[in-house]
Amino acid sequence: MAERLNVRQRQFEQACRLFSRQHNMFRLAPKLGLTPVTLRNKLNPEQPHVLKCAELVALTELSDDPLILNSVLNGLKVVTTPPSSGAPPPPLTSLILAHALDTGELSRVLLSASNDTLRRAQRDDMLYTAHMGIRRLADLIHRLQ
Repeated sequence: MAERLNVRQRQFEQACRLFSRQHNMFRLAPKLGLTPVTLRNKLNPEQPHVLKCAELVALTELSDDPLILNSVLNGLKVVTTPPSSGAPPPPLTSLILAHALDTGELSRVLLSASNDTLRRAQRDDMLYTAHMGIRRLADLIHRLQ
């Protein structure tokens, strides 16, 4: 049990680090009522600051990126996809072509890996692309219904 908790914690910390690298803390922090340094510290497991649940939800909504939330829910074997932001939905052909591009990108990364061994950056890219593919498929289903 303790080992599973450690694995889940490492996944959460890795997602926080990746999120911090991919997003502009100067844009997001004021909307959360935090300074950019405080937000960056909350996303850094080496710092004593801790990301609160309400902050996680707000951060997910503001950034339109469920990366950290997905790392938490992954421990429960749940994959989520939020609906796309309030922008008008793209045409069906765009959704399908974008999904095909995601699938092609996943194939490219996997084929470039030697002996099915992925570096952390490759793994992170594949996870991000897979989640985007799921999101595009959810948008497609929503459009068709």
